[in-house]
Amino acid sequence: MVEPRRAAVELYEKWLNHKFRIDKAVRSELNRYCWDERDKALYYELIYGTIRHKLWLEWIFRYLSFREFKPNNLIISAVTICLYQIFFLDRIPEYAAVNSAVNIVRRRIGLSESRWINAILRRACREHQELLILEPDLDDEYKRIALKYSFPEWMIKRWKNRFSSDQLRNFLKWNNRRPDTYLRINHFRTNPEEISEIFIATGSEFEASPINNDFIILKKTSNLNLMKVIEDGFISVQDVSQGLVAPLVNPQPGELILDLCAAPGGKTGHIAELCNECKIISTDKSEMRLNLINENVNRCGYTNVEVLSYNDVINGKKKFDAVLVDAPCTGTGVMSRRPDIRWRKNADDAVKMAKVQIELLKLADSMLQPKGRIIYSTCSIEKEENEGVVEKFLADKSNYELNDSSRFIDKKLVNEKGYVSLLGMEINGDGVFAARLERN
Repeated sequence: MVEPRRAAVELYEKWLNHKFRIDKAVRSELNRYCWDERDKALYYELIYGTIRHKLWLEWIFRYLSFREFKPNNLIISAVTICLYQIFFLDRIPEYAAVNSAVNIVRRRIGLSESRWINAILRRACREHQELLILEPDLDDEYKRIALKYSFPEWMIKRWKNRFSSDQLRNFLKWNNRRPDTYLRINHFRTNPEEISEIFIATGSEFEASPINNDFIILKKTSNLNLMKVIEDGFISVQDVSQGLVAPLVNPQPGELILDLCAAPGGKTGHIAELCNECKIISTDKSEMRLNLINENVNRCGYTNVEVLSYNDVINGKKKFDAVLVDAPCTGTGVMSRRPDIRWRKNADDAVKMAKVQIELLKLADSMLQPKGRIIYSTCSIEKEENEGVVEKFLADKSNYELNDSSRFIDKKLVNEKGYVSLLGMEINGDGVFAARLERN
C-alpha cells in the first residue's frame, strides 16, 4: 500500500503542474487508500500545510541549495513536503521525513539527485532554528512580506492599502494557521446538552462558540463515533461565520424562501432549523452539486426543504418572500481553510466576480414578492465583491433599502453601515460579508 508521504508528494507534484482545487482532489485520494485515521490526518496535513507555506518553503529550498536551482516539480514537491515536516510538525521524526523524500527522488529520478537533496535536507535539520527566524534579504517590502508569509505579491499590494503593517501581518498569520472545525447543532434532532454529553463520552475536546451557542468548536477527537453523530444529522460541519447569514433571512411561518446558490446546503439547513413552518426551495447552478444539497436535507431530516434544478427555479413562476444569494466569490475570507485559493486567483478576479454577483442580485429581484427581501453574502473580504456590489445594486434599484443587520444578530458583529463585514481573526472563524436588502 502507498504510504501517506509518497501519496502526498505525488498529488502535490500534480497540483504544482495544474493548480486545481485541492479539496476535491484530497477527498478523492483519501477514498482510494485504506489508511487508518492517523495516516489520513498526516496526508491531509502534509498537503494543506505545504500549500499554506508554499512560497516560504521554496525560498528555503533555494537558500539551502548549493547548485544552480532548476529542479523539476517532483523534486520541489518531495523537498518542500519534507521541509514542512521539519519546520512545522513537532511529532514527525526528522530522519523519517528525510528518508522518505530521498527515497522518492532516487526511485523516480536517480541516485545523483537524491544525494543532492539529502545534503540539503540534512542541513535543514541541523540549522532548523536559525532558518525559522531567517528574514528574506530583499529591499522590496512587498516581496519580503510575500515570501515571509507565503502569499502572492499582488495580494500583499492590494491589502497593504487596507491594513496597517501590524494588522496585515496578523491577518497573514491568521490565514496560515490550522483552522478550527465548527459544528452546528441540528435542533430538529438534538440539543446542546445532549451533544455535550456525546462529546464528553467520546473523550473529545470541545467548547461552545462565544458568538453562537448553536455552534461547537471541535478542538480534538480521535473517536469515530462522532462520525455517526454527523451521519445521523445531529450536527453539521459549518463555520460559525456562515452561521451569521441565516439569521438575516429571519424566516417566518408561511413564507416561501429561495436559496439560490445553495450547495452544499449548509445555509439551507440553518434556515430550515430557524423556522420549521416556512418552505424553502434550494437550488444551485451546478447540477452535480444538487446531490450534496439532497444528501444534507435527507441526512438532517428537513421536511420543509425542496431541492429543485436551477432551470426549473429561474424559469418557474414562483415569487418568494426572501431570496438568499450566497454568491460565488474569490473566497479570500476562507484562505486558512482553503489555502490553494491564494495560488489560483488573479488580481482582477474580484472585479470579474462582481459582475457575476450583480447579475445574481438582479435575478433574485425578478423572483421576489413586492415587499420581499434579498440577503446577499460572500466569503470574500474584497470590497469590490461586497460593499461595491451592494452599493451598485442599490444605486440601480431605488425601491430597495439596506436593513441594519444588528436588528437580527449581535450589534458587535455589525459595522456602522449595517453590514456584516468581518475578517476571520475577528470572530475566530472564516471571513464573511452579508447584507439584507428590503423592497420598500
